[in-house]
Amino acid sequence: NIVFKTDVTWSASNVQVYNPNTSVAIQAPAAGNTFAFYNGSVTGGTWYAVGYTATVGSQIAVYGYNYNSGQGQFGGYGTGNAVTISGLPPGQVTGVTVSGNGSANPVVSWSALSGVTDYNVYDNNTKIAGGITATSYQLTGLVAGSSHSFQVSAVNSGSEGSLSTSVSYSVIPGAPMNLVVSGGGNSSGSLAWPVVTGATSYNVYDNSIKISSGVTSGTYSFANFAPGSSHVFQVSAVNAGGESALSGSVAYSVLSVPSAPTGVTVSGGGNPSGSVSWNTNPSGDQVTQYRVYDGGSLVVTISGTSWNFSGFAPTSQHTFTVSGVNVQGEGPQSGVVQYNVVNFPSAVSGVQYSPTDIQTGKLTWAANASTELVTGYNVFDGGTFIASVTGLEYDFLGLSQGQHSFQVAGVNNVGQGALSAGVQFTSDVPLAPSGIVFSSGSSNSGILSWSNNSANEFVTGYNVFDGGKFIAAVLGTSYKFSGLSVGSHSFQVQAVNALGSGPASVNVVFDVLAAPLAPAVNASPQKGGQSVILSWGAVSSAVGYRILDSSGNTLGTVVAPGVSYTVTGLKPATTYSFEVVAYNAAGDSSPGLVTVTTADAPIMLGTIISPGDVINGMSPVSKPVAGLAAFLLAVPAVLWTLIKLKILTL
Repeated sequence: NIVFKTDVTWSASNVQVYNPNTSVAIQAPAAGNTFAFYNGSVTGGTWYAVGYTATVGSQIAVYGYNYNSGQGQFGGYGTGNAVTISGLPPGQVTGVTVSGNGSANPVVSWSALSGVTDYNVYDNNTKIAGGITATSYQLTGLVAGSSHSFQVSAVNSGSEGSLSTSVSYSVIPGAPMNLVVSGGGNSSGSLAWPVVTGATSYNVYDNSIKISSGVTSGTYSFANFAPGSSHVFQVSAVNAGGESALSGSVAYSVLSVPSAPTGVTVSGGGNPSGSVSWNTNPSGDQVTQYRVYDGGSLVVTISGTSWNFSGFAPTSQHTFTVSGVNVQGEGPQSGVVQYNVVNFPSAVSGVQYSPTDIQTGKLTWAANASTELVTGYNVFDGGTFIASVTGLEYDFLGLSQGQHSFQVAGVNNVGQGALSAGVQFTSDVPLAPSGIVFSSGSSNSGILSWSNNSANEFVTGYNVFDGGKFIAAVLGTSYKFSGLSVGSHSFQVQAVNALGSGPASVNVVFDVLAAPLAPAVNASPQKGGQSVILSWGAVSSAVGYRILDSSGNTLGTVVAPGVSYTVTGLKPATTYSFEVVAYNAAGDSSPGLVTVTTADAPIMLGTIISPGDVINGMSPVSKPVAGLAAFLLAVPAVLWTLIKLKILTL
């Protein structure tokens, strides 16, 4: 009996391992079952039977089967592949060595073992060669920096013996690559490289001289290199197999302090602001910063090649120098450049204001001297800032009503100079027009005229008023009235400009008269029947009266205040109609009408009164009357009345 160890390999989905000679499962069956699952179920792979006691020539086989766990029945068996155990394995190999000095092609050697047919070689527990009949084996092409653990086993007809004691071997690492140096020319810096596979440490070389060993990372720091020194760095990788070849070289130069900057200039033209500029130092100086000095005092440190200054005091003087700085420190300063700041501008002269209307105009002035470096001008009104301009004029638009005092001040980069003398201008509504005259053309019409306002009032028109009531707006200096209503009119004129209307002028009064009323006329026949006296009451506003007959013929005119007129040349006992018309400048009144019968002619004895004659207003007689009868008929009725009264009193 022997204790055997062998590999049993299968590919069935479910297997049961057993001894085919006895049909007894190697794995003890579970109670109540003829066969038991190994670990419940095994799906492919390798199973090691360890500690099983068997005789030489016994076999182990693997059978696949199906099993329905729900029914507890085996579904049948597959075909088994038997492995026959045929004798004892060889002993352990000894005297294993490896030689190669870290090369990629080492030789593994061992002592011979009797009764052995061949040998197997293992590397890191993996068989890399078998059937070797010699006592050595050469490997080739091992990876640089790789580590190996070699073992050897002996083989005979029975089986393979146990593995030998391991022997270690390391392949020399490859040379480091992609070496990088940093430090920017400083006296200190560092090297860096990618880690080399299999390296346990690194050696660092400077100008082919080893300056450090045992470096365990992919970096190395250096310090205290002399300014201006030059260095060529290389690195090698090291492990148990030895030291690799040197890496490619990388150069490094330690800088000196920079040279003095050249081409230093200052610009600004005397203004409080400007700039200092200079040429870039040579690239070999590796300047990182520049320092600017004014009068020997450091004022700024910058990375560029120019510096802008501002806020320098008027009349101040400055001396600029520049130096370069690199990792080694500051270099010498450049030559000196001088800069002087100018003063504030002087007061502006020649200020004039030219109005275009009452609210707009142009302010102009003379330029300051070029040496004052004026960049613009500030405009003021009454001490209040209005605008900044670059030219020599400014247009005012929409001036407010009131008194204005215009001033100008020059401005440069130092600041604002003194204000100029003020230029005065009054922006106001126009004054009241003067020279108001009304020239009548008729009783109810006429022309109102006036004088032009002064040009600096910029009158755009005139408003005409009658009795305080707006009548019309005109552009000229006259206005024609027509059809004025009867009554008193008080004319005024008001000038207008862009700011509004000014005060009204003095008033001019004009009265428009109405035509007179018709007079009430009375007529008094006179004795003899050949005249009538017409009289009437005085008519207000009448300047005279015209007397007309019934045909409209003017008989005469009476000038007021006369109120009577005697019409002569009439026939006795004849009825007449007369008109009296009052008149004035407005026209004629309606006629005052009156009808009158002239007195009878005197009747003498022997007078014959013909039929149809009217005597004293009585009815016409129907037959001729003569003598006393005719006389009596001719006596007026009034006279008869007096006679009757007299008789009664007697």
